[in-house]
Amino acid sequence: MKKIVGIILFILFVMFPLCAQHAQFLPKEHKQSTGDWLRWSVSADSGMFFGMLYEYVFIARDSDGQYNDTLSRLDWQLNPLVYCGFSLDAELFHNFTLGLGTWLGLPALLGYMEDRDWDANNGDYISFSHHDNFLINAVFVDFNIGYNVINTDSFVLVPLLGFNYKHFRMAGRDGYQEQPPGSVPNTLSGVLITYEQNYYIPYVGVKTFWSPVQLLSLQFFACYSPMVFGFNIDNHLHPSVRADYIDVPLWGNYLSVDIVVYLNLMNDWSLKLHAGYMYITKFKGDIYARLIYLGSNDYVQSSSSRGGASLQLLNVSLGVVFDIL
Repeated sequence: MKKIVGIILFILFVMFPLCAQHAQFLPKEHKQSTGDWLRWSVSADSGMFFGMLYEYVFIARDSDGQYNDTLSRLDWQLNPLVYCGFSLDAELFHNFTLGLGTWLGLPALLGYMEDRDWDANNGDYISFSHHDNFLINAVFVDFNIGYNVINTDSFVLVPLLGFNYKHFRMAGRDGYQEQPPGSVPNTLSGVLITYEQNYYIPYVGVKTFWSPVQLLSLQFFACYSPMVFGFNIDNHLHPSVRADYIDVPLWGNYLSVDIVVYLNLMNDWSLKLHAGYMYITKFKGDIYARLIYLGSNDYVQSSSSRGGASLQLLNVSLGVVFDIL
């Protein structure tokens, strides 16, 4: 089954070295409508993320209980993460819009993972390690609904409500550790840690289209959310520190901005060129730990630390759009 899925993803990537993180639809003058109430299109996309995912452990060295001091930080590099997928977009009764898209990441070497640790008491920098970062899997889903408050032949303005889900699962393997940093490196081998980030993001946004000429359409998309919820899983696999950690960070902020250029090559087909940026601020929540190396098989909530996450990514992609109705 895994081999079949891999073959399908490879075919998609070869056939469409052409991607957008958010579902899109074309202005009405470029669609072939068969009725007055429904128009819809399908797009196939492929693209790349460049940037970093961050994993944190925070403590409160002071008595204020704010957990603002960093105990550990892991940087997971995406350089790049290649993905592909499809989106479906519809316009109902000329003004209501629906968009749904899903994309899958292609397992590969992403870059590096670096782990830094600080002393819990005095804040001294005490440990550094460097590893290869491999993608195990990634899934991205976006759904939005909107209403065309302006809808002319050359310009469209659409406020949106949407939901975005992002899933990354990665493995840090091989590499070396310096303890303290700058000391003689200790060589490490094998998979040492796996890490999974899940982001659940309800958002508000706005999308505009402008068609200066028949051949060309431009789209701008921006969205924001103050309600990012996370569910992250960290598995330390070395026998001496074998443990599992679950972090539940709450109330992060999310910003995403996208620019898309559509080249309307034929009546029913368009080429889509896309660039985007997304940012999730550092946010934190409870940690639940299962310390297997100490003989524990149960998760226990930490009373002295909090887990956190953030990300910052650039996105470039190409796609094709087919107008069905």
